[in-house]
Amino acid sequence: MAVDLPRHHHRLGREGKREADDGDSSRSAEQESLLKVSRKLEDGNQKLEDAKRTVLETEDVALSVMGDLRGQREVMSRTRDHFNDLDEQLTMARRAIQNMGRRVMLNKAVLVAVCLILLVAIFYTVHKKVMDRAGTVAGPPPPPSAP
Repeated sequence: MAVDLPRHHHRLGREGKREADDGDSSRSAEQESLLKVSRKLEDGNQKLEDAKRTVLETEDVALSVMGDLRGQREVMSRTRDHFNDLDEQLTMARRAIQNMGRRVMLNKAVLVAVCLILLVAIFYTVHKKVMDRAGTVAGPPPPPSAP
């Protein structure tokens, strides 16, 4: 988009030869105008190139961020799956512990019942032996006395 300055200078040179004094000032004004336009075009081109470079850099950053986000989504998905597995295992462990607690209580109840039965059996046995000895030590009951 740059202006072909030599061609314009050549044209201005030909037109300048036709004109006298007015032509010199007019010609230099046109040259200045063309130079300003040329500079503006170059500045515009430079700004476009800078914008293009910025867009490409932004695109690279966006692609990198998208890749990072995809990786994080996969990590979160795996973490959620592990959490669900852990939750299931904790539920099973809680049930197992509850069952063990029930069995402990049942075992204690059975142990207490067995202890009570043994105590009753021991007291019965001791009582019977004491009563049997008391009966043999005292002897048979005396015969009724005569009147």
